Amino acid sequence: MNDFIQPDVNFSFLTFLYTNTCNAQCSHCCLSCGPDKNDKLSPEFLIENLSSFPGLNIGEFCITGGEPFLFLEEIEEILSFANSLGLKSYIGTNGFWGVSYSKAYNVLRKLYLSGLKVLLLSTDKYHQEFVSVDKIYNIVRAAEDIGIAVKITVNMTGKETENLLLIEKFNDFKCLISFKEPKLMGRARKNVNKEDLITVIPGDRASYWDINEKNIHAVCNQVKAPLITPDKRVWICCGIPANKYYYTNFNLNPLVLGNMNEKSLAAILKENEDNPMLKILISKGPVGLVRILEKVTGEKYNFRDKYYWACDLCCDILGNNRHVKQIELKGFF
Repeated sequence: MNDFIQPDVNFSFLTFLYTNTCNAQCSHCCLSCGPDKNDKLSPEFLIENLSSFPGLNIGEFCITGGEPFLFLEEIEEILSFANSLGLKSYIGTNGFWGVSYSKAYNVLRKLYLSGLKVLLLSTDKYHQEFVSVDKIYNIVRAAEDIGIAVKITVNMTGKETENLLLIEKFNDFKCLISFKEPKLMGRARKNVNKEDLITVIPGDRASYWDINEKNIHAVCNQVKAPLITPDKRVWICCGIPANKYYYTNFNLNPLVLGNMNEKSLAAILKENEDNPMLKILISKGPVGLVRILEKVTGEKYNFRDKYYWACDLCCDILGNNRHVKQIELKGFF
């Protein structure tokens, strides 16, 4: 195991999945959020835990959902407290509230005074079924006038070129626009045609997935930014809870770092600073897990023919109880 040991994991950014309630029910939503969901954290919970961030050397956090802006007064309270601690805050939204420039300006002005630093927006063919791009335009315009940084995420497959025309509306703004393909989790598993995805990675036939260490590029930095879900569990990243399997088997899966109903956030993060699995993912990526499996079993790992995300390989291994037990018995994690 010595060749896998790396320095302790330093957590510097946390994401709170504040609610899985959403005014929209987007067909690509990996968390399957919607109006029929009602799980959420409380402002008191966030404020209590944000107060520990300076002592944990955590300077940034994100509030996401679902749709956090459905609870705007609570969000203002949380951001104001975080600002008093000198924390940098991000918040994600679908922009349903940007019905006019004046409405967007008034909402964002309050959040800016409460300490909001970065606004994360989403707009694409999936979101536009519920939220028009004109609302996003109103928000971006207001945010830039106020001085709030904006990042727009556009979900699209390689064959959905219509989204490229959509972003021309924002050419005159300074906002950052990023494109990503939907992950095949949650509703996207049913509604997104995987044959339209272009980030298809052949199993063990391409150097990207070569077990030879010098060719490994799929390292994972997401595990440095854990996610806290409404059930108060702490996960290593934002994608894993999207898979229903992990909700029903979370006590068997090392992707759950801890349960805040049982331990404090500080205790959970401290316990995982020396977590060998996190160190492997940060330094080697999911391929590092493959190498361990092959080492402990003496057998070549059976790759899929295709992968759409590096996350696919991670989920395949850590979502397989047999693989997890094989590694645990050898003391890797």
